[in-house]
Amino acid sequence: MSLKAGMAARVRPVIIEGTVERVRFDEDTGEKRVLFAWTGADGEPHSRWFPEGDLDAVEPVAEPAAA
Repeated sequence: MSLKAGMAARVRPVIIEGTVERVRFDEDTGEKRVLFAWTGADGEPHSRWFPEGDLDAVEPVAEPAAA
């Protein structure tokens, strides 16, 4: 369906999975923050600090067995 002005729409959510690289406490807010790292769709590595509450722990994806 083609979008037209005035139509209701939504942004498709993007699920990004990666690893927590570091953990720290923000001295100003006392909030626990985590450095989250992932590989983007472009194959490039990315990382960003997030409040701990913005992330959910997940089971790690098993690496394929070597042939």
